Amino acid sequence: MRVRVRYLYTFKAPAGALAAALAQGATAITNVAYDLQTERLGDSGADAFTDLETARYPDRPDLIVHRGRYSGLTVVSAAAEVDTADLLQTEQDRTADIVDFVAARVGAAEAPELQWVHRLIVADSDAVADVQEAVLPLAYHPPQPLSRGGACVMGRGYSAVFTRHDDQIDAVELGLVSATQVHMMVDTASREAASLLTEVEPGHTPTEAAANALARRAGALIVRVRHIAEFARRLRVSLQDARGVAFEATIHTWGVGSELNEVTDRVDACVRIVDAVLDRQRSDREARRNVLLFILAMLGVGQVIFAVYDFLTDESTTVGHSPRPFVLGAAVLAVGALIVFDVRRHRSRH
Repeated sequence: MRVRVRYLYTFKAPAGALAAALAQGATAITNVAYDLQTERLGDSGADAFTDLETARYPDRPDLIVHRGRYSGLTVVSAAAEVDTADLLQTEQDRTADIVDFVAARVGAAEAPELQWVHRLIVADSDAVADVQEAVLPLAYHPPQPLSRGGACVMGRGYSAVFTRHDDQIDAVELGLVSATQVHMMVDTASREAASLLTEVEPGHTPTEAAANALARRAGALIVRVRHIAEFARRLRVSLQDARGVAFEATIHTWGVGSELNEVTDRVDACVRIVDAVLDRQRSDREARRNVLLFILAMLGVGQVIFAVYDFLTDESTTVGHSPRPFVLGAAVLAVGALIVFDVRRHRSRH
């Protein structure tokens, strides 16, 4: 079966570095529709914001580059028409060319790594069953209805859009790339959370300085996870039409929402473990300090007792007249009462 396909080569690099390099010599593509006969590719409402930048290069008109504004995502879209049996072979044949295209604009030393390739298959509206039979991974995900009788199937590694309208194809591609950016952000946070849990695993007790550093990293990661959750929420409420349908279906299929919740749980668990380590270290330090204070207090009480004993038994001194003995006795009784009170209060706590 012969189909059209858009290979989405997904790269990852430090946010901002790749975008600045690839922006040189690029012609921006404004994805906004102003009529009611085409898909609206922009954002809407008070939550509107631009999460992607799309560009084309005069020397490579066959390629479209999508850059994530909030991550190191770069997706190079390459269109082709192939037989379904040659999908992977055509992809492999083009991979070196796409990697060289990116490296030529960034530099070999700073070139980002190719993470994966997603295949967006394009077919007519009446070819859903035929494509799902020819490309088996698409058979495990239900079609999502689009306008004008179109549909899209969003899967892992393979997706499809069934329509004869180019604006719907562009909209589904943008929705897929937006979901890819959220997935990449969540995946980075997930790896950082796993690293934190590894550093506080049982049997490995970090020093106080290391525990404080872990607490700061966990706190920063919690803030980043909250930002990612807000970023995904804003996309959900602002993306429209086919782009919004494709984004929501991709997020659901890839389990990005549940992964984001699990990242939050892992970071919270790490924070609790680090707090427990810090509390134990503070408790041990306070216990040592209390022992030292107890020893000093006992030394002070002993000195008072010996001084009073020497004063009363020394033949060269005599006990003065009242109220000196009365004041001495009252002081001894007061100290004894305080000691008894403190011992009882300590026992009542335990």
